[in-house]
Amino acid sequence: MKAISLRLDEQTLQDIKKVSSIYNIPTSDLIRKGIKMILEAKKSEVYYRLTADIEETTQKETDEIIERLNKYNDDELEIAEKESVVVKL
Repeated sequence: MKAISLRLDEQTLQDIKKVSSIYNIPTSDLIRKGIKMILEAKKSEVYYRLTADIEETTQKETDEIIERLNKYNDDELEIAEKESVVVKL
C-alpha cells in the first residue's frame, strides 16, 4: 500500500474523526472506504464507461460529451455493443 498526503478543511477532518469514533472505525479505513465508494460510483457512470479507453480529451470535448449524455435516460444509455475505432492522423 502506498502513502499519500491529503489536505482537508478543518470541518471535513472533524466530521471524519467523529464518524470514525462513533462507528469505531480507524480514520484511514473510513477514508479508504469512502474513496472506494466514490471510485465504484464513478466507474459505473456512462461517461466513464464510454471514455475510459480514450487517452486524452479536451475540456470542451468532455463538456460536449456530458451535455449530450445528460439528454438520455438510463435505458437509452445502456451499452449494447462495444467497438474500438482507430483514427490515424
